[in-house]
Amino acid sequence: MWLSLALVIATAPGKLILTGEYAVLDGAPAIVTAVDRRAVARRDAVRGSSPFLLAVAHEIANKRGADHA
Repeated sequence: MWLSLALVIATAPGKLILTGEYAVLDGAPAIVTAVDRRAVARRDAVRGSSPFLLAVAHEIANKRGADHA
């Protein structure tokens, strides 16, 4: 069986849940808003390597300045 080694990139829009994150499981309301950020996942297979997941939060790290240290 031949597996494709193509690059795959997927993105999803960001959201901010203000309240009710778990309450919606019981049918209660939640307050949610969209944010101007996207989650990005990338798969780039390398022949002979083991699968792994790397999560990087560039925007969060870049927004933390000396004032937030």
